[in-house]
Amino acid sequence: MDDFEIENILNMSDDDVYSTDEFSEFDDTDADEDYFPEGIEHLQNNSESEASITDEIATISRQQIQSDQVSTPNASINIQQINQNVAIWGTINTTVNYSNFAYNSTRETVGINPDIYETMHGGSPWEFLSLFLDNEVFNLIVTETNRYAGQLLSTPLRRHSRLNAWKETNAAEIKQFLGIIMWMGLEHLPTIQNYWAKKGIYSSKISKYMKVKRFELLLRTFHVSNNHECPPGDRLFKVRGLVDLLVSKYKRAYIPEESLCIDESVIPFIGRLSFRQYLKNKRHRYGDKIFKLCVHDGFTVDFRIYAGKEAVQGLEVSTKIVMELTHEYLNFGRTIYTDNWYTSVNLAHKLLEQNTHLVGTLRANRKQNPKDVVQKKLKKGQVIAQQSD
Repeated sequence: MDDFEIENILNMSDDDVYSTDEFSEFDDTDADEDYFPEGIEHLQNNSESEASITDEIATISRQQIQSDQVSTPNASINIQQINQNVAIWGTINTTVNYSNFAYNSTRETVGINPDIYETMHGGSPWEFLSLFLDNEVFNLIVTETNRYAGQLLSTPLRRHSRLNAWKETNAAEIKQFLGIIMWMGLEHLPTIQNYWAKKGIYSSKISKYMKVKRFELLLRTFHVSNNHECPPGDRLFKVRGLVDLLVSKYKRAYIPEESLCIDESVIPFIGRLSFRQYLKNKRHRYGDKIFKLCVHDGFTVDFRIYAGKEAVQGLEVSTKIVMELTHEYLNFGRTIYTDNWYTSVNLAHKLLEQNTHLVGTLRANRKQNPKDVVQKKLKKGQVIAQQSD
């Protein structure tokens, strides 16, 4: 299937109440107040080649930015607050150390939860998976799946509807169901029915664990929330309970050390979804976009699903995302690493107010960037840097 056919399929499926005639786009980023809308053309004596060079070399490493405001460890985060101060740039002062806060000065426990070290030594893969997919998660799935099946049975059904054969599920069956789903992700076959083939190249042992009709019935009723409690316009309600539950377990298993990284990922998806994204520069161009907070070895401690506009008046979307994902881990002397969509002078100031460093590549068209750095023509191997007030 080529890109044209995929796009046609997606457009044909846009008939739910939230869908539009086009793919959902990251219009928040394009309208971000922290960018000059015309790129860096507002700067005199600049060219496209210079923009390309500065975009590659303009890197913020341990921002040497002195904040006018000194915060306390108990200072609350108000991401609505707008910092109107304009940065004044000058040469680097190597005699002054502006990083007057230390990492983990109180010697708190960080890294993998010590309880996991004590109880999971020599544990099996299933035991480690059960740290996150535990009885609490399975009980939620069982309860809501049975509830939704009951709601469906309370409506008029056709005489030969499969729902007439419904029997309540339990945790053991849900584990089998999810195991089959995972296997399907590893072994791709043309149709669901092929996984239950008894002869030929598609034969497998899945039929020993669950009948195909039961699998399809569970697939029809699988739920993690109560539909009757969904508020109007809440696009993430049906998964929020499960997402919050999983994130709480991620955080319990690992307390971030000094370095944190924020980036985004795309979950491939071509079904009906109002906030499905089309991202032409990604390997998987169609799917759901999530923002992730990761630590050493790529472990994800928090994430949030992009479900529509994130814009807040007077605050860059990228800064808002960073501050919300990291608010539990500030005032600890940590360092946050970001790519050029997040990195800005404004974000560096806000993080320094919370005793946190910022490291990341920097787009040349960011507001408050030093003009001398952006305009500078550099040769290979040359570096230029300035320091703000």
